[in-house]
Amino acid sequence: MLARNLSKPGRNLVVCIRREDPKRIWERRAPLTPDDVAALLAKHPNLSIEIQPCNKRVFPIEDYLHAGATLASRAPDIFLGIKETPVPELTWGPQTHLMFSHTHKGQPYNAPLLARFLEQYSKPKHASTPAPRLIDYELLTDPSTGKRTVGFGWFAGVAGVLESLSAMAHHHLEHGVASPFLYTPRPHTVPSLDEARKQLRNIGGLIREYGVPEALGPFIIGLTGRGNVSQGCLSMLEELPLEHIRVKDLDALVKDPNASRHKVYLVHVQPEEYLIDVNGGSYNRDSYYANPESYKSVFHERVAPYLTLLLNGTGWSPSYPRILPTDTLPSVLSHAYSIGGLRATNIGDISCDIEGGIEFMERATTISDPCFKVRVPTAKFAGDRSSTGSPSTTTAVSHKGEIQIMSVDILPASIPLDASKHFSSVLRPYIEAIVEDHSSTNPIFSLDSPVLGSAYSRALDSPPSKRQHPEDTHTTLLNALHRATIAHSGRLARPHKHLKDVVRAHCGPLPFREGRLSLESLLAPNGVATKQSKPERDADGNVLPPYLQPSAEEYNPGVYNIVEKEAKDVEIQVPPSPPSSSSHTTASSSRTTRSSSSSSSLRHSYSPSHTSSASAQARYKHTPRHSAAPTKRILMLGSGMVAGPAVDTIMDTPGMELVVASNSLHELQTLTAPHSVSGRVKYRVVDISKRETYKHLVAESDVVVSLLPAPMHPQIAKTCIEYGKHLVTASYISPEMAALDEAAKSSSTLLLNEIGLDPGIDHCSALDLLCRLKATNQHVVSFTSFCGGLPAYEDSRVPLRYKFSWRPQGVLTAAGNDAKYLVNGQTREIPGSSLLSSKFPKVPVPGFPHILEGLPNRDSLKYASIYGLPTDGSLKTLIRGTLRYPGFSDLMASFRSLGLLNTSTKVLPDTWRSFLRLAMAAQHSPGSSNGDHPLTTAAIEGKGKRPLPSLQSRIPANQIAEVWDALSWFGLIEGAGAGAGGSSVVSSGSSNSTNSPYVHAPPAMPPLPAEPTTPLDLFAYLLSSKLAYRLGERDMVVLSHEIITVDGHPSPPSSPSTTSPYPSTSDHHAQDQIQTRHTSTLVTYGTSTHSAMARTVGIPIGIAAIHVAQDHIPLRGVHGPTHPTVYRPVLDGLVRVGLGMQESSIRGIGMHESTLRGLGVAGHRPLVDREFERGLGEFF
Repeated sequence: MLARNLSKPGRNLVVCIRREDPKRIWERRAPLTPDDVAALLAKHPNLSIEIQPCNKRVFPIEDYLHAGATLASRAPDIFLGIKETPVPELTWGPQTHLMFSHTHKGQPYNAPLLARFLEQYSKPKHASTPAPRLIDYELLTDPSTGKRTVGFGWFAGVAGVLESLSAMAHHHLEHGVASPFLYTPRPHTVPSLDEARKQLRNIGGLIREYGVPEALGPFIIGLTGRGNVSQGCLSMLEELPLEHIRVKDLDALVKDPNASRHKVYLVHVQPEEYLIDVNGGSYNRDSYYANPESYKSVFHERVAPYLTLLLNGTGWSPSYPRILPTDTLPSVLSHAYSIGGLRATNIGDISCDIEGGIEFMERATTISDPCFKVRVPTAKFAGDRSSTGSPSTTTAVSHKGEIQIMSVDILPASIPLDASKHFSSVLRPYIEAIVEDHSSTNPIFSLDSPVLGSAYSRALDSPPSKRQHPEDTHTTLLNALHRATIAHSGRLARPHKHLKDVVRAHCGPLPFREGRLSLESLLAPNGVATKQSKPERDADGNVLPPYLQPSAEEYNPGVYNIVEKEAKDVEIQVPPSPPSSSSHTTASSSRTTRSSSSSSSLRHSYSPSHTSSASAQARYKHTPRHSAAPTKRILMLGSGMVAGPAVDTIMDTPGMELVVASNSLHELQTLTAPHSVSGRVKYRVVDISKRETYKHLVAESDVVVSLLPAPMHPQIAKTCIEYGKHLVTASYISPEMAALDEAAKSSSTLLLNEIGLDPGIDHCSALDLLCRLKATNQHVVSFTSFCGGLPAYEDSRVPLRYKFSWRPQGVLTAAGNDAKYLVNGQTREIPGSSLLSSKFPKVPVPGFPHILEGLPNRDSLKYASIYGLPTDGSLKTLIRGTLRYPGFSDLMASFRSLGLLNTSTKVLPDTWRSFLRLAMAAQHSPGSSNGDHPLTTAAIEGKGKRPLPSLQSRIPANQIAEVWDALSWFGLIEGAGAGAGGSSVVSSGSSNSTNSPYVHAPPAMPPLPAEPTTPLDLFAYLLSSKLAYRLGERDMVVLSHEIITVDGHPSPPSSPSTTSPYPSTSDHHAQDQIQTRHTSTLVTYGTSTHSAMARTVGIPIGIAAIHVAQDHIPLRGVHGPTHPTVYRPVLDGLVRVGLGMQESSIRGIGMHESTLRGLGVAGHRPLVDREFERGLGEFF
């Protein structure tokens, strides 16, 4: 159905403008503009338009509300979006979804999305609600011409020209050639298309006057396609001094020594110029579209080798010949190299059909990172030519070619305003047609029947002359919507029945599960659908965990092997014969994204710094041999917020049984239900405070995973030692845990700790990088590491700019921890009372565009020995810290001053408004309560009691307004006018108390606890309610290491300066040496199913538990993840689930100095904002 009961004219039709996937950071377009929303609502009183909030949409939400739209609050009839709806957000229900779904060509990567609309895969058991409908904008066409009517093609062409020229110029610069195209503006950097045209016109003027470099002449751009994309390209290219040529002119042009360098040659390649039938006959349009498989492309011979830049603006569908198949690359590059001029090295694939017309274009890129490189060894050839075309050698040579591909899939998003206005204008008639039909007494687009309306559906299958409804504009639009429907009523529409094979191949026959699609079965760890296959085992017969399993296509490798380099570039290897499985060993973990329709297998790796599936398997050869892989049982104690990803990780590994135990039956049932069909998971309700309720579960297990609060771990560990069972936790090694080392060794038990995020992933990634640096004789002079769990930037407009996906008590108590670290050769010790005032004001994080502040985290110095850092005085800086948004530390310090972090006194307020007064009283008069006599409101308001000091006396003047706003938002003081009655506690004279800086109204106040509690615990309880994540909001984890090294060993340190407590590093010879800054960074966001914090804690602990259970870790006693047998498998697994670290290096003089400046360390001029923003790129 298009919408529920839509044929009933008495009910308003509800259209919702959907928020785009937050992961698409550049997607700012909107399907309808506020002006068109206002016009639609004015014209159609039976229409309601709702909008989902989004802070980055090109039109502010206030404009939509002013136009008459309302905030989304119910399930609509129609969802309007731009790009694909995230799969987890697609629920079973009678909504119609309009989007660019990228499914109708059988794209395998979106098979899970298409499965959401199919009854076989997604309908809940016993559900009576109708199925959702999928309409694809790409299929909305004019019946008279067959051309698309709704789209961004022209804007893609315009933006694609600018993005491709800019990328090409930088690629040429890498090869030592600078051209005028270096000045090409990237489309998102100019305010309007007119300004972009003006700048490109200026570049054309430079070419007319000075020409292109000789090394690039003659400069030839090739363009394919006849549609809107190519027209947009032509529109922008006309700003250059063009000369149009034909394909037949190319060879003579590149051989002509007099060819002009003061113009740009453009060849707009037509199908008849590069397509021939398989028997060598010429192109015939009617024959081609009737039998496309009988044609082949000779683009690689006639066109590609001559082009300086290829702009691909033509689409591709299966069964049609590819413009450039992968196996043509060696000959293309050999030919191009013989011509000279850096030809065939740059492609702007504006059509962005993954593994489509340009077969080796294996992935879409982003505006943030628009290009990747394909490297391929060319065939040997004779007769190298210079750039002028004259022969220079006659000996056979072998050259390794490189092709840069720009394949941004949301090019129009880089010009969101112009693109949205156009799109809205062409979409609006279709919306009006639906609304008008809904209002009619005899709607032909009936939505109570499965397919539009049975009579209308039959009419559409009849010849035009026999249709009952005339082809007026209204009917034509409804007809187009019918043709653009891909799925309805839980089934594929007739023109798309063939897509069932794609869905089956990549999703398989799946069981129903709690009314939701089984994403863990549909999606491989890297998010790409893969075929099912037998699990791979190691040399001893143990089943490898899923993150070390080869992907489906690896069982049937093809001729070509594509290996991604540095998470970006791609290398194509062309072996002389089909390789054996051993020939696919690479330097990193691999996955498959190859379409089942493709003729070759494409394999990709993510991180060259981590070991591959093959090498990881090799490590297991030293484990004891077993005749069969025995089932291992893991006991998980705790069912809190990080348990979900841990459960999923363990249950995705064959041969694992899991028992989850906690005191919450509801949580246990929720955690285990998705995996209950496997028969390998059970749950038990226990009381952790009573050992007898769980000790038998420990005895029956191989490994215990404790997700309990850290103080409980030693008791669990003692039980594990008693029964000789291994333990895995995510918590720091406490003195109580460390004391169990000898007992654990005596019972041959491993107590593995610190295997979450921080501690956990931070240790693993730091140790791995340090180990590799040491192996290359790099000497560390500075080590800084910062980590933080935060709300996503767009969801941080709340007090403290912080939300809780973890225990609030932990965050509040950490604000009072002592800290010790080394900075510029000096040790600093910070008492807990001064921690918040000792922040680092700006901590640059590579690739993260927003400013963060840092707080030193406990004792950093002890990690010198743990990480194997120098202890001879050559190490200048060692800092481990916590990341927060700016303002957190100052506001939290004010809360401390007000007594809200007090742990020495218990209070019992009668209202939330009295809580602040009690906290201040407890802070003001220590010892005012004790034992069973908590501090109460009556106790501080009794006769003769001293008045409490005002806010002004407790916190800095410049913090008053912010503290007032926060306390008001938390509900601890009244809003505007509070304190007018003279209360000394709240009278602040705040000037902005009536204008809250926060986006949302605060949640309702939780009920007050009936028992006395400390101010910190009560404040944490309040924050857990007020600062909880709202529906649709995301959290974020940021982890960033920076290591500065010098080659070999630096000179011995000189004596500290006597003129500054922080001597300049210029006092040391090491400062004058060439230094290298190495960075290792992880930035990840929560999903609709799990928070980022839950994933980055739960997944590594799950991986570690699996490896401990399979006896892959030989350690015994108390350990953290400091041994390679621990951290390397964990890193391998994290890469496979998309949580790999991103690394970079840069060499130069003064790296350490810039680090200290970036952190705002005393004695070093802090970076101003412009320097800081530029520093994200310059310093990293």
